[in-house]
Amino acid sequence: MTPTPPSGAGAHQRAQRLARVRLGLVLSVALLAAGIAGLGYLVSFEAISSFVVRIGALPEDLRWSGPLLVDTFITLATLFLVWLALSGERLHRCWDAYYAWTLIAVATIASAYLNAAHVQPSTQTGAVRWDARIAAGAVPFAVLASVHLLVLLLLRLLAWSPGPDAVVSTADPEELPRADQPPIAPPTPAAEPRRDAKNTRHAGVRALLAEETREKPVTWQDVQAATGLSRSRSYALLRWERETLAGTNGQHET
Repeated sequence: MTPTPPSGAGAHQRAQRLARVRLGLVLSVALLAAGIAGLGYLVSFEAISSFVVRIGALPEDLRWSGPLLVDTFITLATLFLVWLALSGERLHRCWDAYYAWTLIAVATIASAYLNAAHVQPSTQTGAVRWDARIAAGAVPFAVLASVHLLVLLLLRLLAWSPGPDAVVSTADPEELPRADQPPIAPPTPAAEPRRDAKNTRHAGVRALLAEETREKPVTWQDVQAATGLSRSRSYALLRWERETLAGTNGQHET
């Protein structure tokens, strides 16, 4: 038995509730990740700044520059990778991305070493506890994990949100007129080739989604490369096809 499609008002209310839940989850993840990153930066700042002064690497009035010359590169290189991804570059084919990843790895290892070296001998045994060194050295990895989680969240939001010229609705994104496009005239026989091209683009996106895996999700860059659409229309077309596919799967499971 074919399920009865939901009414427009009910579907709109459910979409609003789902949007509020998604917004709450996104804000919770972003705030927690930002809090962990900020706390990690603070702990690492105090440890490295004290260590470089104790060993005589920097004078007391420049103690603040030690951690900035190490930990800042984690965030700097990560933001550079975000810029490369948003510019449409394939990171595994770009040597700039490998340089940034190398910078992140070197900065994280150096920060972990300095944090672990800052650990003082135990007041009871007079020796340095290795578990204390491990705990102190794990702080930069917590910073790295939280920063990268924020980056992944940002990229997901950009990939799933429609562009500024796309309208959030159940309409076909390719039917939405551009700002510089005149009003759509009634269909004519000359419009058939354009409709065939649109159907071909939809079929291409559905083929991409059919081969999608958890390790290699379909992104707007893939849709843009396959269809030649703009970035915002690639966003909208990918989202529209995902929602259509999810609705079809839901009906089959009913």
